[in-house]
Amino acid sequence: MIEAGSRDRESPADALCAPAPPPMGAAEERAMESLALPGWARWSLFALGFVFLGFGALGLVLPVMPGVVFLILAAACFARSSPRFESWLVNHRHLGPPVVTWRRTGAIPRHAKLAACLGMAASFAVMTIGGAPVVAIAPVAAIMLACAAYILTRPDAPRAP
Repeated sequence: MIEAGSRDRESPADALCAPAPPPMGAAEERAMESLALPGWARWSLFALGFVFLGFGALGLVLPVMPGVVFLILAAACFARSSPRFESWLVNHRHLGPPVVTWRRTGAIPRHAKLAACLGMAASFAVMTIGGAPVVAIAPVAAIMLACAAYILTRPDAPRAP
């Protein structure tokens, strides 16, 4: 016996017969995700992306400042705010390769791990010797330990041929 209103419901057979929507590419999916954000959030991420891009570009030429971390953050901000600028950054001749490598492997070169951990240890030592209050030292130590743990648990980047 057919229930009233059952014709309005879709049966499993109907679902199998319906044409599937065309698959979306990664760029289209990111563009759709960015549209889900309110306008103020997209503009904020867009501006933050340029700030990170500036720090990343400086970090590539200054020996004491990390550059790749900021380029990765810039790409993440652009991915949610402007797929066009994300594509520009990822395909840039000088700035793009480290971002692409990070996205592909998630690996950090061993020398970069060592430099990051030594830099954090030196900063902590200066802060401690400089007489910072314990209320400041404790959270900084916790954050630095968490960062070091994350860095050290990433795989080592393969050596360049």
